[in-house]
Amino acid sequence: MAKEYDISEAFREVEEYLIESMIRNMRNHRMTEDDEGLDYAQWQAVQLKNLNEYRRDNEELLGEYFDTINDKIGDAIERANEIGQMDQEVKILEAVRDGYKLPDMEDVASGLSGEFFEINEDRVNAIVKSATDDMERAEYAMLRRADDQYRKIIFDTGAAYSTGALTYDQAVDMATKKFLQSGIDCIEYKDGRRVNIQSYAEMALRTNATRSYLAGEAATRDEWGINTVITNKRGVACPKCTPWLGRVFYDDVYSSLPVPDEKYPRLSSAIAGGFLHPNCKDTYTTFFEGINSEPDPPSEEEQKKAEEQYALEQEQKRNERQKQKYDRMAKNSLDADNQAQYQARADDWAGRDKTFKEEHGNVLEERKQAEMVPGLEEPKVPELKINKIKSSTEANKINAEIPEGYVKAGISFLNKKDNLYEYASKIPELKNYTSVACHTLDGKTFVLDMAGNNNKEDFFPLTIEKMSELIKNSKSYRGGKVRLISCSAGKGENSLAQQLANCMGVKVMAPTETLVVNDLGECFISDNDFLVDLWYDEFDKEKRGKIKQTGYWKTFNPE
Repeated sequence: MAKEYDISEAFREVEEYLIESMIRNMRNHRMTEDDEGLDYAQWQAVQLKNLNEYRRDNEELLGEYFDTINDKIGDAIERANEIGQMDQEVKILEAVRDGYKLPDMEDVASGLSGEFFEINEDRVNAIVKSATDDMERAEYAMLRRADDQYRKIIFDTGAAYSTGALTYDQAVDMATKKFLQSGIDCIEYKDGRRVNIQSYAEMALRTNATRSYLAGEAATRDEWGINTVITNKRGVACPKCTPWLGRVFYDDVYSSLPVPDEKYPRLSSAIAGGFLHPNCKDTYTTFFEGINSEPDPPSEEEQKKAEEQYALEQEQKRNERQKQKYDRMAKNSLDADNQAQYQARADDWAGRDKTFKEEHGNVLEERKQAEMVPGLEEPKVPELKINKIKSSTEANKINAEIPEGYVKAGISFLNKKDNLYEYASKIPELKNYTSVACHTLDGKTFVLDMAGNNNKEDFFPLTIEKMSELIKNSKSYRGGKVRLISCSAGKGENSLAQQLANCMGVKVMAPTETLVVNDLGECFISDNDFLVDLWYDEFDKEKRGKIKQTGYWKTFNPE
């Protein structure tokens, strides 16, 4: 069964994907230095090209996904309205059973316009449109913010590295530090506070669903001629709403009935004073005069308790935010020392969060449950289908644990579950060459197949510099020329083999097209699937030898 996320979790996944894709590009395309100094211009050109591809790929990948999320939000808002109408119908009938006398229906009808029954539908449509329009703007802001930060990181990295005081990894970490601390904080409120789209989406869904629910309740009350409401006193309120709780109001916000007199204040006055603010967990219900108990505003002790509970919620939020911040920095920093430092801080905040919850419980989850529309299931969206990028921390660990085998007098960076691991070991050695077996992704990037199942989601990319380092540090490499047992590594003008030759300063031989190896260690080079199948299925060695290859082994000299 496909994995599903709630709305806020889905946006968290999107944010992680955008950040990790950005950091991967910075990690995989490093600035190099030769006798003439840093090749900054070429590095910058590559990074700006990556930025354009990053923008294009994100628009293609996320466009439909955002549409799916927005549709789910709209459906939830409409469902909340239906629940509000049904719940209110039950409450009114229960009140009538308990002795509540309904208003004269002729008087009610005289107070309603002919368009009454269209009013609720129009109101819900307006809430849905407002919510989805806001989310579309927020989603655009998210992608734009990521683009802007990526461009800034490129220039800041170049400036920091060109000083000569920092390694490339340290320069990238310095350029990305502030960005990783805050994440993609693309939403700015009137007070200047910035939040990420995950927090905004959670607030927007909950707030608009509550408004739709209240509109549904009001529509049913209008049908029965009731427009008095009482603000609920339940559990612990937030300090901003406490002064308005336990009071009766005329609903002049969602109700279509006219306010009959000044016996009770208007609901709009409470909302103007802060009641029902965004993310508010407090609400109101119908007041049936003579049936409900008399209003009972919160006592000083209850207000104090509300403030204490609010302080606990803020403390838990801080613990979780700090843990997420340092997790993000540890995961996406390149320098090993920085990774260790940030991971230690993340672990410290995780410990604080655990201790807090053991003492006080999960107060934020309790608040979330209180804020939800009763009976409304939180909408779910399918998992975003992306190629999950391994973090820098994982990269260092993986590179330290790469299994090394022998390709005759050679080196293997293949998973033992991979058939090629065994077949490549039977390839005859080539005099004066060290054979290196490693997969590529379309002949453009060296990759490790972490699961050995040829699934791109399990591929881990290796930079040319890292590949060079791994070969040079291998106990099987004694210097000299290299032969790559890697598909299409010799294809094109700036092939992987040419780049590796430049980086290592040695001759590199590689196939120009797809390399196929059978269980005898024989090799066939061709991108033609028909010829490959014909060669692979032919049992007669002499006949196999007569099948023409469309590719060949090509040697590259360092430039």
